Amino acid sequence: MKRCVNTLKKTIRPDKAFLFFDALEEIAEYEGFYNMDPNEQVILKIVKKLDNFPGCPYDRYTERRKKEEISISKFAYEEMLNLIWDHPWSDPIDILEEFALKCGLFKATSKLSYQKRIFSISEKTALKFIEEIKGEMQYE
Repeated sequence: MKRCVNTLKKTIRPDKAFLFFDALEEIAEYEGFYNMDPNEQVILKIVKKLDNFPGCPYDRYTERRKKEEISISKFAYEEMLNLIWDHPWSDPIDILEEFALKCGLFKATSKLSYQKRIFSISEKTALKFIEEIKGEMQYE
């Protein structure tokens, strides 16, 4: 019974991070998305990407590489989110470009093929997201 109650408490009590993201969305609606801090804009975009991220297909006929690509891309977005959280006073584009450069460096120095694949997909995901952000936020 105690185990069931603890599980119920965890499902009823909202996570503090989700409350923060809800507050960010309300600020974006009230003040306008472009009046927000650039870090908050990028954080909100990453969170929306993660919310709309396709789940890993679990049927046994789906190609294994496609499953890996989805998982690694999701990992890259989560890692970018954590990096922006860790550096609140830095420009988010600089942080994302540094992440892409590190992935490229790790890809170049890795010896095993699966390591190269992981860092290659992470680098492509980061570069694609950087171009998307630069286009929407009017960065130079």
